[in-house]
Amino acid sequence: MPSIRRHRRPALMATLLVLGLMAALMLGCWPEPTAAPVPSPTPTLAGPPFLLKPAAEAIRILCYNVNWDAIFPEADPRNSALRTADRVEPFRRILQATQPDIVCLQEIGGRHGPQDVADILDQVLPLEGGGKWQGHQGRDNVIVSRFPLRMLADQSVHQGPALPNGHAMALVDLPDDLYGVDLYLINAHFKSGAGADNIALRERHADALMAWIRDLKAPGGQITLSFGT
Repeated sequence: MPSIRRHRRPALMATLLVLGLMAALMLGCWPEPTAAPVPSPTPTLAGPPFLLKPAAEAIRILCYNVNWDAIFPEADPRNSALRTADRVEPFRRILQATQPDIVCLQEIGGRHGPQDVADILDQVLPLEGGGKWQGHQGRDNVIVSRFPLRMLADQSVHQGPALPNGHAMALVDLPDDLYGVDLYLINAHFKSGAGADNIALRERHADALMAWIRDLKAPGGQITLSFGT
């Protein structure tokens, strides 16, 4: 049976070997420099590189449940009685950092409209050439876009504690010279909470969404989308 030879090294040599291996691993794992990302066609603020768009033609969508009317000033008399937070400044910082092209919000109360949200975007992320953000609302769901919105629709699924739960739908009309197809959005707010009743309400909501999508894909019916949308 072959014997195993063990070489005893001084503690200093072992320490130096470990340090050398650690240095080699650190050098080997250090990320290689990458090319500067392609800048967005829209104005962007200086920020961490990981927040930049991966490509100029990328469409960035921000989806955010804001807590009932928390993005509006605290003294606004139209705010929902369910409002439990003040996210006026944080919401604006998020917009500035992420530079979205489309914003989908939930928990916008019934006394606020899509124009109220669009006004915030016009202030924080003004569009070039004097353009204005466009908005659409379905129940407490608001879609706001820097691009035109077409085929606006909304659907109520069931009665919630403050507003009927449902969703807002819209076709985002993207520039034809940059995109071969358009983008269709459904912004939904499902019923929260545990228990069989709430689960059943979420199932009913999902069934309504799937029925709408089947209608979208099939010719005729309430609405038909172009193939590839």
